[in-house]
Amino acid sequence: MSGRFAERTTFLIERKVKYLYLFLPVIFFLVTADLKAREAGTQILKWRELSDLPDTRGVAGAFSGVSNDVLIVAGGTNFPEPLFKDGQVNPKAKKTWYDTVYVLKSGKDDWQTAEPLPYPLGYGASVTTPEGLVCIGGSNAREHFSEVFLLEFSAGNIKRTSLPALPGPAAHTAGALLGNTIYVAGGQSSPDSKEAMKNFWALDLSREDPCWHILEPWPGPGRILPVVAVQDGSFFLFSGCELLTDENGNVHRKYLTDGYRFTPHKGKPFTGRWTRVADVPIPVAGAPTCAGGRRASAFSEPSSAP
Repeated sequence: MSGRFAERTTFLIERKVKYLYLFLPVIFFLVTADLKAREAGTQILKWRELSDLPDTRGVAGAFSGVSNDVLIVAGGTNFPEPLFKDGQVNPKAKKTWYDTVYVLKSGKDDWQTAEPLPYPLGYGASVTTPEGLVCIGGSNAREHFSEVFLLEFSAGNIKRTSLPALPGPAAHTAGALLGNTIYVAGGQSSPDSKEAMKNFWALDLSREDPCWHILEPWPGPGRILPVVAVQDGSFFLFSGCELLTDENGNVHRKYLTDGYRFTPHKGKPFTGRWTRVADVPIPVAGAPTCAGGRRASAFSEPSSAP
């Protein structure tokens, strides 16, 4: 979030699968989106620049979302020592995880520090719900987690409430809210896992005693860092990275462009049908999304991946 002129690419997904490319600064935050197109293939976006985070190095893999009109950024990672120095990898560079929680109230310019997370955490899934920000899974330097919790901004501070844990640990995963149900797809079960997960889990928040359900996954390879969104009564999954192991045991990422749509049966969020949809134009692993009307947008840095 600290790179003021970092280039971002936006692609547009709609029913007729037409694409619109936009280039946007990374520190801009989408505050309104008029997703009623005036004509096919157009979109109107309104952006406003927010204050930089107090940590001028920024954070990767943070949980982020909104609760009671307050923007929350929790946890995440960075490199206190530069990753590269004098054109080479810096041997002193070590990724650090954080438990810091920042909040930015609507209409304000100054970030505030709230009650921290119980432990350093990053690279999980973030889902904004009417009750607050749901943080799902994630990792630190030693392990991956299955814990799920709600962050709610109330009475000037962050209230943390535990929710049912995932069926298993998952980091580099993604989730989205469709109706009252959170769907989670993809990820990696442990830091040393050589395979990406092919998991599709659902939690209906409207149930009196909610629990995660294991659903039939999409008809494609497992992946980390998928891009997900909900649109037109369906859950969409795109791109991400498949993990492949070569003959020497080294793990490599294969950047994907395939796309899938899950449409649950009416009134039955745990059953439905997967269908294949058009590929995205370029890999967009780990990209955030926003949706409205009949369209969804994903935002990603240009990729040179094959």
